[in-house]
Amino acid sequence: MSKTFLSLCVWLGFFCGALMLYGKINARPTPFQFKCFIVGVWFATNLLVGAAAETPRFNLNIQIDQTRYPYNVCYNNETVNIKCLVDGDVRPSLKIVSEIACKQANKTIRLPSQPLVAGGPEGQSAVELRCNPLQCNGPHLLTIRLCDQEEKVLAEKQVPLHVVPPAPVKINPFFGLSSVVNPKKNPIRGKVLEKIGIYWDIAVAYWDISEPTKGVYNWNTWSAPLQDLREKPDRLHRWVHIRDPLPKWLKANDQSREKRIKVDTWLDYLDDFQEYVHQLVKKNHDLVKHWEILGEADSWCTPQQYVQIVNAAYQGLKRADPECKLIVGGLLGDGQNYLEQIVAGGAKFDIVSLHPYCGTQPPEKLFPHSIAKTAAYIKKLTGEPAWLNEVGWAAGTGALCVSEQEQAEYLARMYTMGLSIEDVKMISYFVFGKYQEVTNTWWGMFLMKDGNPDFSPAFFAYANLISQLSDAKYLKVISPNDIGKSTSAYIFQKNDDILAVCWRIGLGAGSASLPVNPSQITITDLYGNLLPVEGGQANGSVIPLTSAPCYVLFKNKPAAEVGRLFASIPAVANLTRKDEKDCLEFTLRPSRQTFQSLKQLEFKVKNNGNRKIEAAISLAASGWKLTPGEKENVGIPPMEEKVLTYDVSGKQRIPFHDYHFELSVKGESGWTQTKDMVLDFPLCRHTSRPVVVDGDLGEWNDAYPLNLNRKEQVMLNKDWNPTDLSAQIYTQWDEENLYFAAKVYDDKFHNDKTGDRIYCGDSIQIAFDTLNKKTKFGYGEDDYEYCFALTSKGPEVYCSFGKLIGAVRDIPLAVKVTETNPPHPWIITYEAAIPLSRLKPLRLREGQSVGFNVLIMDHDGTSGSVQKGLIQYANGIACPKDPSSFVSLLFVEEKGAEKK
Repeated sequence: MSKTFLSLCVWLGFFCGALMLYGKINARPTPFQFKCFIVGVWFATNLLVGAAAETPRFNLNIQIDQTRYPYNVCYNNETVNIKCLVDGDVRPSLKIVSEIACKQANKTIRLPSQPLVAGGPEGQSAVELRCNPLQCNGPHLLTIRLCDQEEKVLAEKQVPLHVVPPAPVKINPFFGLSSVVNPKKNPIRGKVLEKIGIYWDIAVAYWDISEPTKGVYNWNTWSAPLQDLREKPDRLHRWVHIRDPLPKWLKANDQSREKRIKVDTWLDYLDDFQEYVHQLVKKNHDLVKHWEILGEADSWCTPQQYVQIVNAAYQGLKRADPECKLIVGGLLGDGQNYLEQIVAGGAKFDIVSLHPYCGTQPPEKLFPHSIAKTAAYIKKLTGEPAWLNEVGWAAGTGALCVSEQEQAEYLARMYTMGLSIEDVKMISYFVFGKYQEVTNTWWGMFLMKDGNPDFSPAFFAYANLISQLSDAKYLKVISPNDIGKSTSAYIFQKNDDILAVCWRIGLGAGSASLPVNPSQITITDLYGNLLPVEGGQANGSVIPLTSAPCYVLFKNKPAAEVGRLFASIPAVANLTRKDEKDCLEFTLRPSRQTFQSLKQLEFKVKNNGNRKIEAAISLAASGWKLTPGEKENVGIPPMEEKVLTYDVSGKQRIPFHDYHFELSVKGESGWTQTKDMVLDFPLCRHTSRPVVVDGDLGEWNDAYPLNLNRKEQVMLNKDWNPTDLSAQIYTQWDEENLYFAAKVYDDKFHNDKTGDRIYCGDSIQIAFDTLNKKTKFGYGEDDYEYCFALTSKGPEVYCSFGKLIGAVRDIPLAVKVTETNPPHPWIITYEAAIPLSRLKPLRLREGQSVGFNVLIMDHDGTSGSVQKGLIQYANGIACPKDPSSFVSLLFVEEKGAEKK
């Protein structure tokens, strides 16, 4: 179709449109105008068809060499060869125009255009595009367009590139990854690990898959991860984790999860397990020298039971190859208490591994001091340093989540502190792929999203960390106690220079000026991108101090001088007066006295800022007389706490001891705030009559409450409010039972699970440390954990830890669900009687204490959701198991208080 004809169509279309408009303005069009309109439509149709015929359709495809650039990962400033394939009517006038953008730096550069050469097979043509990413790390987006000579876009594709700092020449065995990804299904995974400098990785051997029939072994299903060990033994090492489920041919195994994890079932088949381990190691001992047995045992079996399993595996392994090493543990937290118990029980092993998960808390919870203590014990015990072969944080909006930025920061801080611990051999991050254990809860660093690879910030932070520290030698730490109680600086020797990794946590984040010439230092951020070195006072240099570590490289400076520079950072924060009230944290301390003997109330005020705060504070409650009514000029030093005491000279008793107080605070500069507080009583009251388990709490008027109603008790559901998930918990006792009751407030009740999965729906988990031994991280043989739920089968009780794991028939449970009106649409009442036989060796008597904790799970039944929220009274049930965090529940007996 000629351009003249197309132009004529356009002009006729305009002419006809004008006539129609004229007719519209003048009431109605004439027949002549209507005919002109029809002709115009015909010409316009021809115009569109002609334009479509004039513009040929093309199919543009992009190919990147995944062997060299796995998952589109390339090095900073590396030239990437990309092949562009075009299907269609290819002509010499066409060309490839492309640009690359760095999201983090907010920069875009245009690449030189490439002419498209015709003549490919079946109308296909190709262009080799050489892409040089911007000089910064992180996610990049490459946009490739097929254009004509006027640069009209005929086809377009976008390709993500993931730019990381170059990996070190020599891989450091300190850095690992528990990838939990089958390399046979994801062969590129191993190449990514090699590209960023990962040394250790995991392979998993499942007994039911490896030995599907007794004495018949199938090694091909899982041994693929070991193949690259033959090819590059100096670049990547693996340990093998031997784990459940039990194979089907075992007579006692019905393949339910309850049976698979039931410890008694394992103990019945130790001879079979020993032979399986023997054959497994015998087959692969030339490739793998490290074998781990059933990790995190402290969360599912007693130390005595684990000793039997470990010793069976040890005999099987050593028969196959005495040089192979048996790893025990995967112990949660620092694991030392559980480890001491299996050692006392006679366990035989070579290496101890830890899983020092911190939940949603930062790594400083365990690193470096607690881990250093346990690692030193392990080194003394075995002669081998400790392995930290699984640790990480989940990012997302689901259970136990931090933000993606926090995930990246915590990873970098954890590894930096870990390098300072002499007796730690390696740290392996969990996981490579964004493993989703619970909906919207992403572990790891990688996800395929809409067919394209997507890496989280943690991936780039880890790649940079390895690049920065793999060839560095740890020298010293300038600890938070030395720098305003909030800043850390870890000093390393890096070739002939000194590298300091520094960060600041708390409200004092900002910057600091060091008296050093800007030309003598370089500063890179968490991801390895160069930061401008700004001049400070006295010809100094300003360095950022935030929760994200930065890397400061000093040239021609001795380590001692660098240490003194950081130690000179002042503790004063750049806070304004309006920030002061946000720095204060208040807690009304639970009362260890009964209502009859209550004489004092205490509450704690903590200053999370870096400057002293002066305030007047008062506490009041209706019907109570407290002295003094107001405390004036209370001074709280920076990063410290103060306990304030009020005498109780008058008080009013109400049912269920539900006492509320109002705290008022007035700052020195005039700001004010109020806070409602509720009084908890960690007291278990004696009852002279057995409690009838019917869901009616009429017998509980004199019981003492523990309240789950504070935001800091919530571990997910970032939009939490007390009407959606809160509760009062009550306990009573007699000579034969410990009674439990709860009122749970929820916006919707839902539980469609049964058996060992009831915890996934609306439910309550309670835990007991019967001897109140305060075991740190991991349950002991005196600990129990029960779950209560109302299911489609009625009320169910499940024991998830204790002497008899599984469904429980001898604990009476009543659950009553009541639909009410806002603000609490639903009230779920739980009532149970736990016999002493289910809490051995607990003794119920006045003055006795038991470690106690409770967790409430929330599930609204929405599509794609597992747990919507959870709230626990204290830490220790959810991630990790930690009886040392439980409250001490005191058994008391009151005379004359019980309602008749």
